[in-house]
Amino acid sequence: NNNNNNNNNEQEDNDEASPLLSSSSYNAPIVSTTALGGGANPAFPRAKLADPATPIPPVITLASPEEIDAAYRERASMSLSLLANGGGGSHTTDKLLEALKVTLDMSARTHHPLFLNQLYSGVDPIGLAGEWLTAAANTNVHTYEVAPVFTLIEREVLAKMASIWLADPDEVTSVAKPTTNRKSSFQKFLSSSEAADPMPTPSAENSLDEAVACAPPHDGLFVPGGSISNMYGMLLARHRADPEYVNRGAYGAPRLVAFVSDQAHYSFSKTAGVMGLGRDNVWSVESDASGAMIPDALERSIEKAVAEGATPFFVGATAATTVMGAFDPFVSIREICDRHSFTPAGASEDERVPIWMHVDAAWGGMYFMSPKLRKQTLRGAERADSLTWNPHKMMNMPLTCSVILTREPGSLQAMNASNAAYLFQPDKNFVEYDLGDRSIQCGRKADAFKLWLAWKAKGDLGWCLEVEHVNALGEGLERMIMDQQATSSVAGCSFEGRFLMATPRSCTNVCFWYIPPRLVGELDMHIVTVDSMGESVSPVSLVGVPDELRSEIDGIAPKIKDRMQRMAGDGSALIGFQRNKGLPNFFRLVLPGGKGLSDEVLLRMLKRMDELGKDL
Repeated sequence: NNNNNNNNNEQEDNDEASPLLSSSSYNAPIVSTTALGGGANPAFPRAKLADPATPIPPVITLASPEEIDAAYRERASMSLSLLANGGGGSHTTDKLLEALKVTLDMSARTHHPLFLNQLYSGVDPIGLAGEWLTAAANTNVHTYEVAPVFTLIEREVLAKMASIWLADPDEVTSVAKPTTNRKSSFQKFLSSSEAADPMPTPSAENSLDEAVACAPPHDGLFVPGGSISNMYGMLLARHRADPEYVNRGAYGAPRLVAFVSDQAHYSFSKTAGVMGLGRDNVWSVESDASGAMIPDALERSIEKAVAEGATPFFVGATAATTVMGAFDPFVSIREICDRHSFTPAGASEDERVPIWMHVDAAWGGMYFMSPKLRKQTLRGAERADSLTWNPHKMMNMPLTCSVILTREPGSLQAMNASNAAYLFQPDKNFVEYDLGDRSIQCGRKADAFKLWLAWKAKGDLGWCLEVEHVNALGEGLERMIMDQQATSSVAGCSFEGRFLMATPRSCTNVCFWYIPPRLVGELDMHIVTVDSMGESVSPVSLVGVPDELRSEIDGIAPKIKDRMQRMAGDGSALIGFQRNKGLPNFFRLVLPGGKGLSDEVLLRMLKRMDELGKDL
């Protein structure tokens, strides 16, 4: 239920509330958003909780492989296996439909508001419609002649995203007002500043080619996931550093070294293995307490590589790291990359180039859509050479929807072209529009279409309001934890255990510990939760906490998560946990979307965690 926000009816901005999931497992007293210190966002009417006795499906009731197979046998009269009985062939439509129901029942409900485990969540319904259409059309976006519409749309979406990425953040002061007179729930609320287009926009009379030309110089592709997008970024960097590598191979090549933070995504290391660079040549750079790369540490690492006779060729920065949500200091990283230029293989000394700077914005790319959040977190990212952006994360597009962008036009074609004669004939119609020879793949889904369709429905303003909403939810949850940390209650809701901030909140990543009552008193002897001014400390330092007590804390999050997943009828939330930077296991809650969420719902989630963990 998406609150029917896309209909044409007028709604009161603050009074009209949506039905919200509720259950007997959420017993906290009902509190208002105002009581929690949060304000209403007219684009997202404040949710009211339904009757707590109303049953709802859990996020997941985790079953073993044997239990899942048994469910198919019992309900659909079939096994998961295809090896027996010729693979099947005798099952009726009714049984096949029942198998579909079993599949959904036994799967994680990623559309559930409290699916907060991964960097994605339930799909946007407009994007889902686009996904259905492309699946039904069943074509391959490698040549214009078999995918004319999808080819044009991919070019348009790439141009739009490149325009947003490469814009000067100081010139992006607001988001364009929609030109339609229809008042959707997103369009009814405008920022107080006068709306203006953040980048040059073609008029309706421009041709498609002129429209794309309004974008800054760029190249790009839709690719199957952020790991592949990061791989393209590193391959582009190598192609600039050693253009003949694609033909000559590794023999006789210079030793190239790449640099990423110790919080970067593991795909950079995997890419190094796949591309022949070698994982030992991806150097990990120290990050600070927030998880952001330390510029001085990067510079020292580059200087060390040069002293060893290697060529530093690539720096992979991150816009919102996977665990802590940290944004690397892009301005400083760009300056370091420019300062340490090098001569590409086969070039003359006067053809020196800077180290290639790539930004992995797979998670944080949505922050480009808010002028306010962009200035706070992404300044300098527009100066990178390439960018990863995953709309299947915070933009809620169906998996997968991922983009590689670069400011170097023609670079993908130069690196990847094979000129396959059976596909890319130079004398056929519209060959100049073919995208396939830019890509490593031959088979390519039309992933741009679902994003294009959703963009047409929301506009820039819709995306802006969505990302500012989820960011505010993250701030609200952090505030609740800090209030509970200081007073043991939030807005009149009391707890038996205690929540503590484990790392600084960044992006929509909120990392925290739950401390059961049994350990609170002992832990208080070693930590400081409130400063001399009576303000909550965030994060709480565990320096000086005895190893035995740290080990106890380390075991809490896995046990609570197990109870959330396995207790009959619970499945109240799905939240990740992990160890990081020498800290014992903490919950890492991420907010990839705000549908069905409010401060009140998140407070009830904390209350439920307290109920599940108070006896540990």
